[in-house]
Amino acid sequence: MNGKVKGSGVWTSIVKLFNKLKTEGPLSSNVLRVKVGNGNSIRFWKDNWKGDGSLASKFNRLMYLDTDPDCLLSWRLTNGNWACQWARDIGPRNSVQLSSLIDHLGPVERRDVMDSWEWSLATDCKFNISITRKFIDDASLPSEIIDTIWVKEVPRKVNIFLWRVAWDRLPTRLNG
Repeated sequence: MNGKVKGSGVWTSIVKLFNKLKTEGPLSSNVLRVKVGNGNSIRFWKDNWKGDGSLASKFNRLMYLDTDPDCLLSWRLTNGNWACQWARDIGPRNSVQLSSLIDHLGPVERRDVMDSWEWSLATDCKFNISITRKFIDDASLPSEIIDTIWVKEVPRKVNIFLWRVAWDRLPTRLNG
């Protein structure tokens, strides 16, 4: 879920909002990650399968030297060994980054189950709207708590107006 998203619809809106929250808000790229199974649906360079961002974000030069930057994890991990296919010689400049990549990868165990996605905000690693909403609210809303007291004797629009005044949410030129 990187880059620009084009189109319209519910999922396009969700991806756009997720990307905006990653760049401008409280969600980092570590929130949504892949749990390695057989590696047949994980892009080696571009998916967050190590839990700390994509390999492309850390080892961008090596990704562009790969013959297939969109390769799958299962193509690069065979019999417990890493096997990359380079378009040209790595050279001394990139050999340090290659050593760092190999150290970073460490041992990875593929299993005979499908790859799955994890949502790190929840304890069970499954996406949960209420937990995510609470996380975003806690990170982005003001920390001082103002009790909202609704007075039944006054019209609703007066209560709403007073709430907007308290939170500085009046639609004025300065707040627009």
